[in-house]
Amino acid sequence: MVNRLLHSISSQILNPLRSILNAREPVYSNPESLSRMRIFRNTLLLRRTCAKLPVTQGRIVVHKLSPQGHYYVKALSQALQGPKAERFQLIRTTLGDYKNHVPITNCAQRLGLPPGTVPELDEAPPWLIVYPWVKQSIKQNIEHKNRETLHENQRDGLNLDAWQGGASYPLADEAKLESEARKLECLLSSVESQGYRPEHYKDGGIGATLMVNESGERVWYVSGGFHRVCVLTALGHSSIPASVSRIVKRDHVNRWPLVRTGLFSKKAALDLFDQIFEGKGFTAHNDWMMKG
Repeated sequence: MVNRLLHSISSQILNPLRSILNAREPVYSNPESLSRMRIFRNTLLLRRTCAKLPVTQGRIVVHKLSPQGHYYVKALSQALQGPKAERFQLIRTTLGDYKNHVPITNCAQRLGLPPGTVPELDEAPPWLIVYPWVKQSIKQNIEHKNRETLHENQRDGLNLDAWQGGASYPLADEAKLESEARKLECLLSSVESQGYRPEHYKDGGIGATLMVNESGERVWYVSGGFHRVCVLTALGHSSIPASVSRIVKRDHVNRWPLVRTGLFSKKAALDLFDQIFEGKGFTAHNDWMMKG
């Protein structure tokens, strides 16, 4: 009897693991079952596991994933209402208007944190995003983001660093603004005509981090495939196929690396978690989004 019970328990754990490790394609799992994982928390199991994540629970940094929540989705949604021949210009106009009317001066503001909440973030660049549950220091984050942005821009034929323009923010350089509008317009046309084919991209080409509060409620934020997520949302998809690489649980705050180093106080870390979880945005962004 005991042996049978142990065999049953081990099968429940090992069989899903074997199927994931042996799979050549991403293994889709229910977001609820993912959020309950403890033993395999940030391991190969997560990196090889995908989920179809509800758009209503999606976040882009501290903004809700919707035409009312993020300006890229808004630009795409507005373009879909106009003639196809004018889509590029409609997207470009919306992105340009955001660039001109939503000043972001530092990382703390972009994360919706009041000045002094995390003093070091008041001095960090506005294109930086720092999460307390990720190990990288501010310096490491700056180096990584600048290098990543330069590589991405060079791939698009632009020799621009993070100060001149990365995906989403900032779009300081006119060439970057043009490039982003063109990229969105081309992707929109492709997905609209051919459908979204995640098999063309590694793990669906979209990465996500799952966030879970003490009540077991879940949201997720985009960690890769930002443009595709915006296009799918604008086209009315109800769920996004994504590779979940990290699960962040609110009640694990004392274990978060940048809380342990002292960069974030426990309260500041939880404030940021809640800011993202609720999709609160920040004042200048929210004001612009509401103007129509």
